[in-house]
Amino acid sequence: MKKKGIKIFAIVLTIFIVLLICVFTYLFLNGYSGLHIRKDAQENQIKVACVGDSITYGHGISSWHKNNYPAVLQTILGDKYNVQNFGVSGATVQKTADKPYEETNSYVSSIEYNADVLIFMLGTNDSKPYNWQGAESFKKQYIELLDTYITDDDKPDIYLCTVAKVFYDDESQESGPSNFDIQGDKVEEINKIIKEIASERNYKYIDVYELTAQHPEWFNDNIHPNSDGAKAIANIMHEHIKDFDIETGNKDVENQIKLIAKEFDEWNIEYTDVNKGYCVTDLNRNGLLEIIASCNQGTGLYSLNKIFEVNEEVNGLIEYKIDDKSETQPDLLFPNYVNCYNKDNRYHYVFNDNIKVSAAEYWTFVFDVNLEDNQFNCNLIACEEILWSDNENFTATYKNANCEKITKNEYDNTEKEYFNDYKHEIVKLGWCKDSTNDNSSLLNKTNEELITILTQSYNTFIGN
Repeated sequence: MKKKGIKIFAIVLTIFIVLLICVFTYLFLNGYSGLHIRKDAQENQIKVACVGDSITYGHGISSWHKNNYPAVLQTILGDKYNVQNFGVSGATVQKTADKPYEETNSYVSSIEYNADVLIFMLGTNDSKPYNWQGAESFKKQYIELLDTYITDDDKPDIYLCTVAKVFYDDESQESGPSNFDIQGDKVEEINKIIKEIASERNYKYIDVYELTAQHPEWFNDNIHPNSDGAKAIANIMHEHIKDFDIETGNKDVENQIKLIAKEFDEWNIEYTDVNKGYCVTDLNRNGLLEIIASCNQGTGLYSLNKIFEVNEEVNGLIEYKIDDKSETQPDLLFPNYVNCYNKDNRYHYVFNDNIKVSAAEYWTFVFDVNLEDNQFNCNLIACEEILWSDNENFTATYKNANCEKITKNEYDNTEKEYFNDYKHEIVKLGWCKDSTNDNSSLLNKTNEELITILTQSYNTFIGN
């Protein structure tokens, strides 16, 4: 009888242990365990600290250990980098909230890590009704927490991230608590504050909210991105930090922008009473920044563009030759977001050129634009002609690059067919609109103010 009891006990214990292992495995693989996997950085590896809450940690992501966004980022970046996940589910910026990040073990570990690159994405949990103490309190405590990562001897390359879009089961709802008590309207307020801080301190800025806003399919519970969403977040992080140099930072962006500001007279457009603006980019992704100056003038809104790139020695600018075989130039100034197509590390951008020939005749030209060998190439891929017969009736004609007539459906799909085997992404341009008629003119800015404006423009330039 005694042996039988021991045998039963052993069976029950075995079952209990198996169940315990199964439960733990499920929790671990789906991002519910709270555990971390961290591999020590090797000498000369660039150290990337991903600081955040459950979205950074990877809450609810299947195969969590390889699909949370820092893990995906590590895979994309390769062995040159060491990416660490310091996300804590439920963590908040504010010390007055229910789970201050600064009181967690991961916070302590992230400070001790002495990162070269800090990706900072916190704020979602501060939006909860019982945590939110107002914009002023959040901004103050956000800056205080951020400053703990900065010392005289150690200042990482800082990337501030807006937090992800909050969705609701009822698509008509725009405010109030969603799942986990996260409030969508407060999240939007928090993101405005994060943008303000990035602008005021000239920190690099990554718009995760914009990335996720049109993708409810990434959110199984309205709050946490699934593996597809985590992959998209990792990709946008990669676009920002992939060219980071451990010796000089991100290809010495600061010095390049100072040079661009110094050469203001060279790239400034002197026309008055026209729409004009400037933006700092790296369209060809070679680590050397471009300053694009663009204006639209005349009743037909004819465009004029000037493009300069910092030279290899970072002591001067090289002007790109404008290839305008079509006798017109694309309207670079108007769009903030443009389609980018990449193949073999050659980047192509799609811009339109809208021309008003007369009160009754309008043209839209679709261009493939790329920068190569100091040449700004503009290749026409399609066009649309609108002719109005009166205020209500018009006819539309569509043509391909060879000026052959095509259908509207073919016109609408021209871009897709033209870049059929290219990788697609959306790029954001940070245009600084300019006017000579008021104090906002760049002509009235000091050199330091100009550097700040150009830095903000570059920090807005993103690809996802």
